[in-house]
Amino acid sequence: MKLLYLIIVLLLYAPTFAQVFTNKVVGKKNEVLKDSLKSTDYPYSLPIWGDKVTKAGYKLPYSAGLSTQYFTQESLLIIDNLNVGFNNGPMHNLDGIVRLSPKQATNNLRIG
Repeated sequence: MKLLYLIIVLLLYAPTFAQVFTNKVVGKKNEVLKDSLKSTDYPYSLPIWGDKVTKAGYKLPYSAGLSTQYFTQESLLIIDNLNVGFNNGPMHNLDGIVRLSPKQATNNLRIG
């Protein structure tokens, strides 16, 4: 049981320690690195525009690893004070005619 708990904790917290970033190479002391980035070919297929980005002077990390994202959204929709008007005419209250109960909408997206 402890091993399962340890695996779950490592899987949840490992992505926070594995973040990488890209650097825009600037400054006089980095002119040689900036020129070398612009003159060399980017040998990898990912990211898609990696060649153009390195030619612009950005130093990219290696694209390696696996990723899974999960997104959920929940909205409670309450419609009250329903008014309708036609052709810029006066608004008519429809609360006594139309009864709408609260609705809940849920969206899920999982990539990975």
